[in-house]
Amino acid sequence: PHDVRLIALVYLGLVCSDAAFALQVYGQKFVEAAVAGIIFLFEPVFATFMSWLILEETLKPLQIIGASLILLSLFLSSKDSAKKRIT
Repeated sequence: PHDVRLIALVYLGLVCSDAAFALQVYGQKFVEAAVAGIIFLFEPVFATFMSWLILEETLKPLQIIGASLILLSLFLSSKDSAKKRIT
């Protein structure tokens, strides 16, 4: 049982975490820094939503407020970015 846990931990650390990080770094080459920043801001909101959806975790009011503020900032910054591209 301990060997299986160790293998699972190594797999999660190397494959999941490192692969995701490597893909993020690779993807940043193809987008502007502002766009990459906006995408990174969405990460905690997405993780919270997935934990609610898959793990059926209960969200506290402060978490909902925080996610709402992040989504609002994403909306405002993307709207501002779109205006700059048009003009």
